[in-house]
Amino acid sequence: LTRRCGGGPAIHNRLIRFQILLELAGLPIGAAPEMADCYWNTLLDHMEAEPGAPETLRALRSMGLRIGVGTNMTADRQFEKLRRLGLLPLVDLLVTSEELGVEKPDPRLFALCAEKAGVPLGDCAFVGDSLEKDALAALRAGMTGVWYCPKGSVPPPAGVPAIRSLTELPALLNEKERNETP
Repeated sequence: LTRRCGGGPAIHNRLIRFQILLELAGLPIGAAPEMADCYWNTLLDHMEAEPGAPETLRALRSMGLRIGVGTNMTADRQFEKLRRLGLLPLVDLLVTSEELGVEKPDPRLFALCAEKAGVPLGDCAFVGDSLEKDALAALRAGMTGVWYCPKGSVPPPAGVPAIRSLTELPALLNEKERNETP
């Protein structure tokens, strides 16, 4: 599939995935749009926000922080997910791999997040559930990378803070700020 989708942001387009799947199976491609709609409708109808997400975003906002989403997902689907979860009013900016043409862990995605936030990379924290594509990539790009690992699988590497609950994030960022303030 990656070879056929060309990799990069197009790999996240479920319509293209189903089209290719049907082509590879030697079946008519006419069902691809219905398959993609079924996939997205099922996902969107059954998804739930991570525990503590709205409260955490409100707490971060009350700290004067801007909230952004940096994702490898397509913009239309990310907006719809945020809208349905009731989180869109709490988000100030969105950076998608589709918009930029590169995916995490590419440092350009993190740089655009900081640019849109209007702050230097070093003043940004990027929180994600992928140690490699989110936390470590953000760290390599010059941000604070925070690994969100609710199941607490393995200890994070040195220099990478880990949280098991999103509600831990405001305190973590407050402590980081206190430690950096002369």
